[in-house]
Amino acid sequence: MHNSFSHTEYGEIISSIQKQLPILDYSEVDKSTSKFCVIRHDVEFSVDRAYDLALYEHSLGIKTSYMFQIRNNCYNIFSDENLSKIKLIVDMGHKIGLHAHMNALKDINFIKDYIINDINILSSFIGYTIDRFSFHRPKKEYLELNLDIPNIINTYDKKYFHLTEDLNNLNITYLADSQHKWNYGHPLKSNLKSINKLQLLTHPYSWTKEGLDNKENFITLLTEKDNELRNSINDECKNFPL
Repeated sequence: MHNSFSHTEYGEIISSIQKQLPILDYSEVDKSTSKFCVIRHDVEFSVDRAYDLALYEHSLGIKTSYMFQIRNNCYNIFSDENLSKIKLIVDMGHKIGLHAHMNALKDINFIKDYIINDINILSSFIGYTIDRFSFHRPKKEYLELNLDIPNIINTYDKKYFHLTEDLNNLNITYLADSQHKWNYGHPLKSNLKSINKLQLLTHPYSWTKEGLDNKENFITLLTEKDNELRNSINDECKNFPL
């Protein structure tokens, strides 16, 4: 039996979805699309784990969207090593987007400029045209804008996301593994036959080859980050004692 949040479980989720719905890119969905599943991954803590999940998806023959932050204390999106991994994710056929951290936004009237500026920064560094974004922990007021930026895909646009208080009457089902939990229902326990439109969100830090519970997952993530910092210091400093 597989462990929760293992790559094996993720593969079973994808297989179950594919039996009922076509997995499409956001750009392939329009008002006339009657059935679809769009998949995105919001990268919170680890580019390495995003790369590992992208590699596993590549083995499954699917292509999805990986959304990266530029305002993040947990990883440096512009380091040579992370940029290399992101470019490999692109080479696999996945899409790259901005995971927009909004804490620096002081006036909602400038939200478009804020997002466009961050997208341009990300695009210029990775050498890849960014055409999509997701909000990080979005406020309801952001979602209610149904923000429309020319030539940019908002993953919370009404084509992909139904904003409503009544979760029993969704035009588009939204399943997410936020905080290492499936608060809106586990994909393998959902009645996918009754769903025509689905957006699946995962956070790659939660997913490992073996699968771990929440506590062990964070312990291993912290160990990985500790090793990453130690290696970086060792590369820069000849007097590093450990």
